[in-house]
Amino acid sequence: MIFNDANAQVIINEIMYNPPEFGNDKLEYIEFYNTSPLDISLKDFFIEDAVEIIFPDTVIKGFGYFVICVDQLAFDTAFGYKALEWRTGALRNDSEVITLMKADTTVMDSIRYFDTNGWTKEPDGSGPSLELCRQGVDRTIPTYWRPSSKGTGKIFEGFELKGTPGAINEASCGDLIIEASNFKFIPADITINVGEQIEWRNIGGFHNVNGTKASFPQNPEGFGNGAPSGSSWSFIHRFDIPGNYQFQSDPNPAQMNGNILVKVGDTEYPFYPIAKIKTNKVNGTLDSLGVKCQLDGLAYGVNFRPAGLQFTIIDDQGDGIAVFSSTMNFGYTVKEGDRLSVRGVITQFNGLAQITVDTILLLSQNNVLITPRNVSILNEASESNLVKIQNVSLVNPVQWSKNPIGFTVRVTNGINTFDVRIDNDNELVSKDAPGGTFDLTGIGQQNDPTDPHTEGYQIWPRYTADIFPYIPGNQIYTRHKIEDVKKINSNGVLDSLNSKVELIGVVHGIDINGTTGLQFTIIDETGGIAVFDNTRNFGYQVKEGDEIVVQGRIDQFRGLAEIVPDTLWRLSTLNPLEVPRTVTDLDESTESELVKMVGMTIVNPSEWVGNGLSANIRLSDGVKEFIMRIDDNTDLASTLPISNRITVTGLGYQFDNSLPYDGDYQIMPRYKADINFLSAADDFENLKNSVFIYPNPTEGQIIFKGAIHDYTMTEILTLNGQMIVRKSFESVENLHLPQGMYLCKLYKHDGNTNIIKLMMK
Repeated sequence: MIFNDANAQVIINEIMYNPPEFGNDKLEYIEFYNTSPLDISLKDFFIEDAVEIIFPDTVIKGFGYFVICVDQLAFDTAFGYKALEWRTGALRNDSEVITLMKADTTVMDSIRYFDTNGWTKEPDGSGPSLELCRQGVDRTIPTYWRPSSKGTGKIFEGFELKGTPGAINEASCGDLIIEASNFKFIPADITINVGEQIEWRNIGGFHNVNGTKASFPQNPEGFGNGAPSGSSWSFIHRFDIPGNYQFQSDPNPAQMNGNILVKVGDTEYPFYPIAKIKTNKVNGTLDSLGVKCQLDGLAYGVNFRPAGLQFTIIDDQGDGIAVFSSTMNFGYTVKEGDRLSVRGVITQFNGLAQITVDTILLLSQNNVLITPRNVSILNEASESNLVKIQNVSLVNPVQWSKNPIGFTVRVTNGINTFDVRIDNDNELVSKDAPGGTFDLTGIGQQNDPTDPHTEGYQIWPRYTADIFPYIPGNQIYTRHKIEDVKKINSNGVLDSLNSKVELIGVVHGIDINGTTGLQFTIIDETGGIAVFDNTRNFGYQVKEGDEIVVQGRIDQFRGLAEIVPDTLWRLSTLNPLEVPRTVTDLDESTESELVKMVGMTIVNPSEWVGNGLSANIRLSDGVKEFIMRIDDNTDLASTLPISNRITVTGLGYQFDNSLPYDGDYQIMPRYKADINFLSAADDFENLKNSVFIYPNPTEGQIIFKGAIHDYTMTEILTLNGQMIVRKSFESVENLHLPQGMYLCKLYKHDGNTNIIKLMMK
């Protein structure tokens, strides 16, 4: 329903009279607000004093907005909002009357703004529009007209364009807010400059503000909001006379009182928004180097220079800058949340913008900090701002050195890596390296000593809470020897399944994943285990002989024990590899171990096709068959056998599809050098260096020949494993066995075994 009652109110709510543009202003606009819940027709409404426009047949929605502007295209480009272009005219920069008339010449609303006479000056060319900061007040009072704080991100002539056309105003009525609650004013003692205004807000209780001359005759002028009230009242006062002011709440004057010091602004140090003095040339050098100024903002972080000052302030627009003094602290102890005015000269150190201060004014304390901004890169936009990088982990925890003079580490989110500086004045410098994945908050910094200053961006956490969750790595990953995590139950399932552990071992073999992930083996003095991740490589290129640390979760794939890393890093290179252990069988004891099988026969050479693909090759010792796995990432995948007898070295694997995991063991050679193709002469040479039986076949007595000093005991078994004879290692006499094939199992001093076929005739 369209409502045309004269009591309905459309008011002037926001004015951009001098946008920060060079030459003709194309971004001037006037915003109207419907203070009623009913839609109102604007047909034939008009303005003829400031600008000239007759409104078309249009409607302003209940509690809605309508905007007119000088240049529709420029306005839409800047704000992304459709406005109605006025016919002619422009808004003056010093003072103007704007009168909205109805078709019958009834005045709907009229406002006269100034850039003097108690009105805020910032809208006069410094970027913001002029916004009404509160509804239902006397809008002729300049106290209620404030510069917009809503940035657009667009910079004109070094100033950010700010405004909220078509949306709720975000300007605060006070340069500083004092809360009345719990029988105290917060803050109670403050320092401000002439021309700034304070807003008192009653958060809870029966209070008032009394700074009248009757109660405090020494006050330069009186102020107050009248009788005490328990409502959620607000009171605003602008201080235009320098001096010291006292105030109280009348119901509790002994507890609720405060003091305001109003100082004259120093013309030597003009006030600038931080964004204005942080613009850079192409080479990263500040445009404002050497400029004297005053900057306001909240203190963030700790003092990283106890002999002087080094911390960050961030203003209400979210822009920050470093505050620095080499030797003086001006009686100020850095405390996060302090609202400060700092005065000094703009300087730059290794690309970092900073103000080298000569004066610090504490305005208030315990202010609420801004929420850190999530970022995925560190750059000029993050410098001296409070930022957060989510889901990161240390690239190399060894870098977390706990060096008392400070250190730099790197973290990664899996896509990008970031430099993190732990300063020696930060409590984190003596703490253990965080483990796992965490969110990292901190102040953006830059350390680029060379021109152009376009690199070297860092993040500086302020304290332990900036790492969330902070859990020392040694509390997440318990360090173990590899044999500790490979123990299995009766079904072949790992006892340590899903445990978070830290393992250290030497890399053996190549990366057989071959894609974006990892799959290789590490071996320590107690055993070996597979390292596997399907998609991540953690920036590590697998190289045999590297000693690495792996932190992660114990897993199992088809019986094969493996660790799925959360992170890994290299400790050293070119470490010696294990000497392969000669075995005659493949079982749980050979899994992820470097082993050798001597004198094996290729059962079917046609299985080894050498076409670059993975293949399973059956080997035999004359009694039992084994699987040799040739992976497509090894150079063996593109070779062909040159004989059907081999000695093979490789890593033991398991590929058992079902419980219990007690079979399907394999040997996987790492590269061509792991295969030795044998001739008849090779067999004879191997025979000289091993143990053999004489005579074989035999009629009842056997004598052991060769390297018998390595062995201690022997067993005679049937082919199905039934033991017939067991005795110490020496000749065996009076074997009364049926004719046929048997197995002679020899035991070494170290527990390893060898098997020789024995024929009874």
